[in-house]
Amino acid sequence: MMIEILWLIAMLAGLAVWTVRGNRQYAAFKRAEDESRRIAFYRRWTVESFLLLTGASLITLLMLGRSDAPFAMPDLFASLAARLPKHDPAPSSDGGALDFAIGVALALGGVAAVQIYRLRRVVDAITADIEPLFPRSPRERIAVVPLCLNAGFSEELFFRLALPLLVADVTGSAAIGFGVALAAFGLMHAYQGWKGVVGTTLVGGLLTVHYLQHGALLWLMGVHAAIDLVALIVRPWIAGRMVGRRAMAA
Repeated sequence: MMIEILWLIAMLAGLAVWTVRGNRQYAAFKRAEDESRRIAFYRRWTVESFLLLTGASLITLLMLGRSDAPFAMPDLFASLAARLPKHDPAPSSDGGALDFAIGVALALGGVAAVQIYRLRRVVDAITADIEPLFPRSPRERIAVVPLCLNAGFSEELFFRLALPLLVADVTGSAAIGFGVALAAFGLMHAYQGWKGVVGTTLVGGLLTVHYLQHGALLWLMGVHAAIDLVALIVRPWIAGRMVGRRAMAA
C-alpha cells in the first residue's frame, strides 16, 4: 500500500507542476503570431500529454494488476455505479472501434444541432478562454487534430479510470476517487480561466456519470475527442463562414 500512496502523491504533484507550466505555456502561445511556432505548441502539447497521462495511466494499471480495466469496469467502482440509474440501450464497452465511431457521430450531431438553431448567445456565454487555440490556417487545423484525438484518449484513460482507481484503492472509496479525479480534471484546464474550470468540471462530471452507468470508456474517448474537434475546428470554421457570408451580403 505504501508504494501506491507514494505513487499517488507523485502523480498529483506532477499534475500540479504540469498545470502551472501549462498556464505559462498558454500565455506564451497567445502571444505567438508565427504559424510554425503555433504548430510547434500544438505538437508539444500532444506529445507531452500522451507521454505523461498515458504513461502514468499504464504504470498505475500495471501496478494495480488491472491492465484489463479499460475494457471492463473495475470492481472497486461497482458499489458507486450501483447507486446510479441505468439507461438502456447502453453503449457496449466491447467493439471499441464501433463505440468510438458512435461517440464521434453523436457528439458531432449534437453540436451540429446547436449550430443549426444558432444558439450562439448561450454558447458564447459559457465559452472559456480557448479562442487563441483556434487554428488560423489549414496547416494549423491539421496540427490540432492529433491534439484533440489524444486528449480524448489520454485524458479519459487518466481522469476517468487510472486516477480514480488509484485513489479508490488507497482510500477504499470510489466516490473519493472520482471526486479527486474530477477536481484535478477541472483544475488542469485553469489556463482557460474560471469558465474553463467550471465548464470542464461539469463536462467531466457528465462523462463520469455516464462511465459509471455504462462502463464504456472507449465510447467516452470518442465523445471527448469529438467535443474537442468540434470546439477547436468545426465551430470556428462554421462561425468564420457565417461571418464571411454576412460580410459579402453587406
